[in-house]
Amino acid sequence: MHLSYLLQGLLELVYPPRRACPLCGSQTSKGEICPHCLQWVRRHGSGPVCPVCGRFINLPSVEPCNHGRHPCPICASQAPAFNAARAVGPYEGVLRDAILHLKSKGTRRVAAALGELAAEVVHREPAFAAAELIIPVPLAPRRLARRGFNQAQLLALELGNLLELPVDTKAVAKVRETKPQIGLSRYERERNLIDAFAVITPETIHGKRILLIDDVLTTGATMDNISIKLRRHQPSTILALTAAGGKSGVSFV
Repeated sequence: MHLSYLLQGLLELVYPPRRACPLCGSQTSKGEICPHCLQWVRRHGSGPVCPVCGRFINLPSVEPCNHGRHPCPICASQAPAFNAARAVGPYEGVLRDAILHLKSKGTRRVAAALGELAAEVVHREPAFAAAELIIPVPLAPRRLARRGFNQAQLLALELGNLLELPVDTKAVAKVRETKPQIGLSRYERERNLIDAFAVITPETIHGKRILLIDDVLTTGATMDNISIKLRRHQPSTILALTAAGGKSGVSFV
């Protein structure tokens, strides 16, 4: 865990933050997630998703009864290297605001709240509940030095504490700087990530049910690239979990 994150936790013990929802900042009795944010996340997070990549289906004509039945056309044509992905909710509204705050500030209360919501996803998905090892998506050393923290690692540590699972922050490293993925097409994202990641401790991967953690999954290119590397060391299962997921504007086939 980064030193600044530890110091932040110590400061919050000495000087408790005001009792506000960690997602939207509204007043709450104990500083917990407010009912409005919980309702928003649970309503938007329960919509139909692709059972493989976990992206939310952005069509009002798709009924919730289709949830989990059919892969989206992208996954049907080319399955990713991970077994399945899920997200707390779509990357919009209170989740988007909270994630942007986490990425810019590394606030422990926000990471803890998102970790709590991610734990709910794990508990309701049997395959995810069987995970044995948590691995956060790494940042390149130069970017980590500039930012001072890795938001995926903060989420992974909170989730590991809640689920009582080990978190391996050294298993995978980002060994090459890449340009930002924002604005790139799926093909461009895949090209951008070639040879960007490496497995550092293959002995911890073999036979394990892996839970990969990141803040947002859009096209799934990052999770897929890391999963390809992990597959070489024969894990039992690779599952991807994020605080927010992208939306698919295509119908089921």
